[in-house]
Amino acid sequence: MNIFRSATLTLALSCLSMAACGPDLKEGPDGDPCTDACLVGESAVLCELNAGNIQILCAPSVAVASLSCSEAGGVAKAVDVCPLGGGDDEAGEGEDGSEQSSWSPSELVELDIESGVFVIDLEALEELKRDPTPLFQEKTHLGLVEDGRYRVTRMGPLGAAMGWEVGDVLITLNGYEIRGLDSFSNVLELIEGESEFQLNGMRGEEVMVLSYRVE
Repeated sequence: MNIFRSATLTLALSCLSMAACGPDLKEGPDGDPCTDACLVGESAVLCELNAGNIQILCAPSVAVASLSCSEAGGVAKAVDVCPLGGGDDEAGEGEDGSEQSSWSPSELVELDIESGVFVIDLEALEELKRDPTPLFQEKTHLGLVEDGRYRVTRMGPLGAAMGWEVGDVLITLNGYEIRGLDSFSNVLELIEGESEFQLNGMRGEEVMVLSYRVE
């Protein structure tokens, strides 16, 4: 499956949820590693599913996160959640709370104000297919919560350009449920080759619907 030809949405979701982006650990105030992929007040574990596939799971407690990891066949190791502003990261933070990186997705995806659809540039996609390195600099992060859903826990330029906000919970993509560690790869196979996408989720108490088109 060539995820770089499917669409920016599938490409971005893959990078943000798979081990290719890697668990982003920082140095906490006490010198121990911590993650800011989870919200303050939550607990986190590193879930090792197999060699090189390690994901961060967020949950109300270490026990719940460890159970989710175990049910997926992984081995869990607790990791601290960074206090707000306490992680040592070289990236700066923008006025809107998004982390700054050297890559700008403005040529990749743009909101069509009239239709409300996010339009994805096919040529820019092809360039990412040739060199996906910029995606590995992206700071947006999706964290698994205790019910297997994915939630936007940290915002970067790509996530912002795609209309996401911190706290958004992703539920379905083109009608296919997104839940569990293997859900993204399964959904990507089902929608490969499509050029229009609808992402449904929850933004607080409100239903969120985001539409994308590749052209």
